[in-house]
Amino acid sequence: MRPDAKTALNNYRPDIDGLRALAVIAVVINHLNPDLLVGGYFGVDIFFVISGFVISSSLANRYDNSAGYIDLLRKFYIRRVRRLYPLLIIIIFSGFIFSGLFSNNPILSLNTGLSSLLGASNIYLFYSNIQYFAESAANNFFTHTWSLGVEFQFYLLFPIVYFWFFNSNRLKNYSKQYICFVAFITICSLGSNFVFRDY
Repeated sequence: MRPDAKTALNNYRPDIDGLRALAVIAVVINHLNPDLLVGGYFGVDIFFVISGFVISSSLANRYDNSAGYIDLLRKFYIRRVRRLYPLLIIIIFSGFIFSGLFSNNPILSLNTGLSSLLGASNIYLFYSNIQYFAESAANNFFTHTWSLGVEFQFYLLFPIVYFWFFNSNRLKNYSKQYICFVAFITICSLGSNFVFRDY
């Protein structure tokens, strides 16, 4: 067994997987019948929080001041691509076939699917002015990939910000580093909420 695989096995958190399952079930129930679980779509937010925790833990466990940040980022991105893209490609390929057969707007599905491969389907849907609960979105086989787009962008930006803040040459006190890091992320999140609240 490879050392990184052994570490991942030792760090396995069944409680995190349980929370993931509850979040997914909540979203599925909400999609099947919103009256059964009105706030079920908040499962997506829960999933985002879980992803943030898992990625932060992964970065913290692998953080090493002696290693080059470029190499750490490269390995992080390679792990994410290997984990996400094989299944995503299968889903996109299958979705293309079914959208051509059953979708009222196959071009919309095609463009959304292609943008999801770039981790930008949420941006495409935003600039296409497509609301998530609109009929046009319901006919789009890849509307659900908006959340994957958010996650892709998180994977892209978060490690860079993380390593920048926790560079020992920049700040010597770990507690101060942590407070500054959380404050920065909180301000960015709150600011974006105000900017995009009408969308």
